[in-house]
Amino acid sequence: LMVTTFFAIGKENMLRGWNIFKAVSSSVWSVFTYGLQVARDTLLSIEDGEERKKQWKWREAWQVLKEQLTLTKKAAVEGVQAIKLEASIYSAVIGTPGLI
Repeated sequence: LMVTTFFAIGKENMLRGWNIFKAVSSSVWSVFTYGLQVARDTLLSIEDGEERKKQWKWREAWQVLKEQLTLTKKAAVEGVQAIKLEASIYSAVIGTPGLI
């Protein structure tokens, strides 16, 4: 199936699609890992006036993680919309795809 798709679409178009997919997935992955880092930092944070031992802040970290996962979901949805827009631009230029 992949070989047929490769020949039907063409090498340049496959590479272009792959590059778009990599850019979108890289962006989503960056947002996701940033969210994990922020949640971890919140969980292990030491506020002024506290003892030097680490105080676990599960509730705050969970709230931050939920907020960051919402941002990750938004980035993923926007990425899928960008890919669909890119596909619609190509289909407008070369026509509706048919059977191979």
